[in-house]
Amino acid sequence: MLQPDLMDQYSLISAYPARSGVSVPYAETALLILAGEEYLEAALVDSAGGQVFSCYEYSVKGGPESIGNLVGSTEIFHKPYRSCILGMESRSSTLLPAPLFDERRIPDYLSLGQDIPAGHALRKDELPGSDIVNAYSLPQDLLHTMQSLLRPARIVHYKTALLAGFGMMARRSVADGLVCCHLRHGRLDLVVFRSGKPVFSNSFLFSNRDELVYYILFVLDQLGMNPVEQEARFFGETGQDDEFVTYCREYLGETTTGNMKMEGLNSLVSGPFPFHRYTNLLNLRLCG
Repeated sequence: MLQPDLMDQYSLISAYPARSGVSVPYAETALLILAGEEYLEAALVDSAGGQVFSCYEYSVKGGPESIGNLVGSTEIFHKPYRSCILGMESRSSTLLPAPLFDERRIPDYLSLGQDIPAGHALRKDELPGSDIVNAYSLPQDLLHTMQSLLRPARIVHYKTALLAGFGMMARRSVADGLVCCHLRHGRLDLVVFRSGKPVFSNSFLFSNRDELVYYILFVLDQLGMNPVEQEARFFGETGQDDEFVTYCREYLGETTTGNMKMEGLNSLVSGPFPFHRYTNLLNLRLCG
């Protein structure tokens, strides 16, 4: 039950509870949580990975304290789940080949392209199904808050989950070139694959469709890949008839909104479920 004095700090945007008559077996269920600066998403997925029982999205303002209040006071975060996987968002991250990675040099890796924010903890994830390491930093105060509220929880960077899901998709794709675009809060997470292997990954801020398509075309040009010969899939805050997707079709090859159902997920929620919107949240199941 949400506390009245906290309603100005966070609010439930979307809810997809289990259909009437569907019982959630908590002991066989994984709790997936994706936490950003001003949002939090959560999903209940069976441990085998094939059924989505429910999904919730919150708008959060007020920093780590508000996120802690939300998690601490909301019942769904405190059931006896089989496992809990938490993805945390930060812009400070970089990918490196595992054979060349040295954990002692994480500060050097991160400082090459950006400043490491003050009060951040240095961490690393190994990407499932690849020989790539994601080195990153997370806000120390939020990290401690979530660790204290969600014990035990496996914690990964949001981009680790994103790349794990996109990598699985690329390995199954028949296309030689695959362009994966994840849109959220005016940010484009762009990952490009060639022959099933990632050749580019970065994030860009955009404010309109021209900026969005510019970044995609610029990256493909630098990689020497003909845009009209690449398959493009959009995820996140977008839809099949979204203006961004429609506009990008004029410049790219086959361009669609990705559907996580193709990756073996089914929905037990009450009503149509937008798998593409919660792609990154659901990809956390691959990081357990």
